[in-house]
Amino acid sequence: MPQSYRELPVASLVPNPTNPPERSIADLELVQSVRTNNVLVPLLVQQLIDSAVAQCKYMVQDGHRRLAAAIAARKATVPCIVLETEQSESQALVTRLTIDLHRKDFTPWQKSQTMLSLKRLNPSMTLKEMEETLCVSQSLISRYLAVEKLIPDALAALQQGKMGLRAAYSLSQHSDAATQSYLLEMVLASCPTEQIEGHSRSARNGKKPKENLSRMKFPVPGTNVTVTICGQGLSLQQGVDAVAELLKLMRAAAVKNQSYQTLEKVLCDSAKARA
Repeated sequence: MPQSYRELPVASLVPNPTNPPERSIADLELVQSVRTNNVLVPLLVQQLIDSAVAQCKYMVQDGHRRLAAAIAARKATVPCIVLETEQSESQALVTRLTIDLHRKDFTPWQKSQTMLSLKRLNPSMTLKEMEETLCVSQSLISRYLAVEKLIPDALAALQQGKMGLRAAYSLSQHSDAATQSYLLEMVLASCPTEQIEGHSRSARNGKKPKENLSRMKFPVPGTNVTVTICGQGLSLQQGVDAVAELLKLMRAAAVKNQSYQTLEKVLCDSAKARA
């Protein structure tokens, strides 16, 4: 693809409308670096062919944070690599996706949404064609595309970073919401991925998954506290009952001004007596 290197006025650059807003924010360290050393890595831009010659504009394909830093540092121009030929929406998306797939700060959720956008623009595009275009394995492409099969709660967990792509793919293999919800509970309880995949395989083979968690982990919203429940063959309801009982004992100990160590000893002695 023909391209050239140029110093372009900051005022002539426009952001790509598909770029997530959070990726157009430059941190103070980057702004200071640009202020001192200028922009070291050129932006990748596409000339907008339909613009008037006197007011030529360029759409940023890669480098939105660098552009934001240059604006904050009051730089008049930035170095750019300009794609000389006009790209279709699909070609522009391929360019962007090829860059994004190798970004460390680009989340599985963001990559999946860009991949799905490419598929929607090219519904007849096969996995093999996508592999050749993006230089990414068909198996990884399948995992990203499978995200659209997730139930809303699972999509939210992936978007919020509470679930990774591997676990998301396990959930996507089930069309019924009940199975996905159960597997999502395991994910949010920080169960090992291998255990989640094992339950997923059992469900696909027609076996109803049983709740036999060995650990549940719950970050408490609005605090820096995480509650972990360990045991054998735990169900979510057993976890609820255990926490309710523990809260009752903790409140009673607090009323008596007992220390944590005292309460722990009382509970351990009680557990031994029942064993």
